[in-house]
Amino acid sequence: LITPPVVTDELANLIPEIFNIELLNIEKFDHTLVDSIGYLIDKLPQTIINKIDVPGIDDILKSSTTSFSVPIDEMLQADVKFYSPSFEIAHPVFKVKIDIPKTVVKKVVIKQKNLEPAVIDALNDDSISESVKNNILSLLSSFRELGWAEYSKMINPLTDLQLQSSEFLSANNFAVLNDELGYEKFDQTSAAVGYLNKKGSIKSVLLLSDKTRFNEYWTPSLKSFVKDLKIKKVEPGTTKKVKGSSVIWFLDVNDIGKTELKDFDKLDLILFDELVNVKSASEQIDALVNKIEPAYIWFLTPVINEKAVKKFLEEFPFTQKVEFNTFGKSLSDIQGDEPVTTIKDIWLDLDEMQAFEYSEALNQAKAELTELFDSPNPLRFQSNIFTIIHKLKQILNFSAFRNISPKANLLIEQVEAIAKNKKKAMVFTQYDVNGMKKIEKALEMNNVKFVVGRNGMSAEELKHTLSSFYDRHDITVFLTNLKPSRININLKKVPFIFNFDQWWNPVTQWQNDDEVGINEIVHEPVVVYNYHIKNTFEEELKRLMKERGLDNRYLFDNLKSETLSELITMEDWLYIFGMNDQFIKVLNSERTKIFKQLQTIDLNGFKGLMKFFFSYLGYRDLSVMDIDDDPMFYIIGSGRKGTTPVNLHGKCLLTTDLKKEDYEEVIHFKPAANEIKRKFVITNGDFAERVKNGTMYIDCKDLANFILTLGLKQHLSKSKDKSTK
Repeated sequence: LITPPVVTDELANLIPEIFNIELLNIEKFDHTLVDSIGYLIDKLPQTIINKIDVPGIDDILKSSTTSFSVPIDEMLQADVKFYSPSFEIAHPVFKVKIDIPKTVVKKVVIKQKNLEPAVIDALNDDSISESVKNNILSLLSSFRELGWAEYSKMINPLTDLQLQSSEFLSANNFAVLNDELGYEKFDQTSAAVGYLNKKGSIKSVLLLSDKTRFNEYWTPSLKSFVKDLKIKKVEPGTTKKVKGSSVIWFLDVNDIGKTELKDFDKLDLILFDELVNVKSASEQIDALVNKIEPAYIWFLTPVINEKAVKKFLEEFPFTQKVEFNTFGKSLSDIQGDEPVTTIKDIWLDLDEMQAFEYSEALNQAKAELTELFDSPNPLRFQSNIFTIIHKLKQILNFSAFRNISPKANLLIEQVEAIAKNKKKAMVFTQYDVNGMKKIEKALEMNNVKFVVGRNGMSAEELKHTLSSFYDRHDITVFLTNLKPSRININLKKVPFIFNFDQWWNPVTQWQNDDEVGINEIVHEPVVVYNYHIKNTFEEELKRLMKERGLDNRYLFDNLKSETLSELITMEDWLYIFGMNDQFIKVLNSERTKIFKQLQTIDLNGFKGLMKFFFSYLGYRDLSVMDIDDDPMFYIIGSGRKGTTPVNLHGKCLLTTDLKKEDYEEVIHFKPAANEIKRKFVITNGDFAERVKNGTMYIDCKDLANFILTLGLKQHLSKSKDKSTK
């Protein structure tokens, strides 16, 4: 038997709901409901209205009223206000059209009887507050469309080029912003989105990028420039519908294949980020764009070569249906007559295989360190530390089971852009198998032409390889595990440097930077990329260096790498590998003790301490000169950095709240030709003023930390003579 269906009239049981709309503040419309049942109209309080004659609104409800003239001596000029409705309004006051799925209220007419209108001179009435007068001025103002020139003055400051880029994007529905690699595009793009949102042109965005770029760069930029849109992430299998207004959806490019087209609804803008591999998903992206039907499509790319940009767009069939406009500049055009070296530290995540291998290797390392720490032998402990570091760093480059990794993926995206722009890059790595060989395979798989400079090459072989690299236009990359001192890089021909992995010792890294030449005056823009990995010992190592002050090149530049290594204690290394939870607490306690001792040190004790301090830092021939009878003195000395002399000029004071006039003579010292001059002002108090001109200022707190780091506690002496304090 077939049971007939039961039909019920659900519509008859529905209770209508009326949205109570505050008409002059429609942003508060959401979720405001009024129950229409049992509403007694006669019980409503009578509204008192101060009638204002508003130009342009006539015949309101065909009402008639009496009025009288009020003399106005001077009409104030009304400010221009900007108005962008967030939904369609058939009439700004009396008719409201509301479109909601499955519910349509075609017309709502709001009336109130028994009104007694009056005319008042509101702008000149002393009893009316300034805020109310401003609101009246707004009502009397002429509303007009928000322009870019006005909007750009209302947002966070941008450079002239960023403003040009933002205006270009906002003026073009289909655009390609293609400033060269090394010039970021986050803020100008976010500003353009914010502007179009304020105008009401864009209410929903789909951003295609990757997790690292979204978390590190896009999120803070969008929150700064697009405050009215919520940011949400598309979670494949969890997000049921990608739709809505007042929202920016982020879709990880690696998740495109995991999403379903049916989950996407119409959105206003789709934004393709640069340096993410969208080409490999061109078919899915084409289908996605056709499903979303965006009014705006923007591409960001680091490629400035017009032919290469055109070829890139041809990868996506939808781009052939509309015309894309492009805007972008090379780094040379951007920097003009003052080229600089730009250093960019990029922090990436491990892939799942690397994360597993890293966890296993780290646990093994902790077990080894625990055993060594229980029967300490400093030399053996340090030797094992370096072995552990190199083992872990190779995992951070590549999994043992894969020829690709997050570092390699980013490198390919960047060097492909460099190749298309017909520029050159040099890639440094310390390692062979999980460095040179796997990077070679990644370059080969992506058809990037390269040459290799290996350890063990003769001088003649290296010279020939470098000549090929510089002279052949088809070769983009010089890949090497050699120290920069053997290469003598020509930065005029190689504007991009990649450190695929980092030397853990900052002194070694500083030496490499000097040998590359990035700290010298450059004649063409140079960009240096340093790759790091988040949530690993690299983060803790960086934090330790900063905590100890060992990342301060101005202070420690004269030290040898071996000397700096000796300054890192066993307790420090245990902290780096997550085995010393009390490290920061103990460190702060020790620094506080030294801080208190410094505040009671006498002049002679301070002189002796400063001699030990600068002697440890590599200065010789130290001399101290008293300054009258004041509790202060000069200290001078000399050292060498390679073949270049380094001269020390310092002023040390047992006073506090130091101002410019207390040390002005020191900051005006200028270095001679072929000389490095280091200038220091040191106090056991504090600074009220610090003039930035190449001088290092060390207050009592900093000095306590450096004394602890250098192991100079035993050279502190106290004074019972309070007159020198």
